[in-house]
Amino acid sequence: MSPLVLITLIGAALAAPAPRVLGAAHHGERVGEDLEWTTTVVLAEPSDGRLELALPLPERVTWVPVEGISPVLDLQGQVVAVDLLIPHKRFSLKVHERSDAHTIAPPLLDTDAVQRVTLSGAWFQADPVLGLQKHLAYQAHPDIEGAQRRAIDRMMNGSRSGLEDQPLYLMADARVRTAGALRGELRPAGARSQAVAIATAGTFAVVLALLFGLARVLERVARREKVDAYIRSELG
Repeated sequence: MSPLVLITLIGAALAAPAPRVLGAAHHGERVGEDLEWTTTVVLAEPSDGRLELALPLPERVTWVPVEGISPVLDLQGQVVAVDLLIPHKRFSLKVHERSDAHTIAPPLLDTDAVQRVTLSGAWFQADPVLGLQKHLAYQAHPDIEGAQRRAIDRMMNGSRSGLEDQPLYLMADARVRTAGALRGELRPAGARSQAVAIATAGTFAVVLALLFGLARVLERVARREKVDAYIRSELG
């Protein structure tokens, strides 16, 4: 192949539009002290080409080879993108992460599509710098609506284990890029159960207090009505 033809092919590949991502789900399984990540990506149509990562994978993350998908490295040897060598509509990536107590490193994609992060055997409490809103059953980017959360859950075959997995629904926005990682606190799974129990107990206590207060108010109203009725009867 002549150099001119090779340059033309490379130029065409670089100019080709990136595959359009509909959604991605990153699930990390705690294995010992480490995390085994499986990332499932759904594209708008069968496509090949390059998908950039929102954040380079740190050195503690090891790429697990997958047929038909190749990692793209920068000059520091970090994975910064993936090349789909053959057309895919839905595919999975795998990486192995040496655990860190204050960050997790799934291969987040450089896309405006919603991405879901879940863990089994561990619980991640996101740092406020990421801008995620905390709810009892999940953490989410403020711009992600309930319909979008349900859509990504359906897209991933409803693969949520419920309250325990505490999913993060996020977008690769400026806050994530500025943070340089998914920062927060990685805790054992039992810590999540304890936190849920405490939060549930706190909510129950608040409800009981409100009901007790309402009962006192109703009791006073009923007593006042009885007094008013007695006075009216006495006054004829």
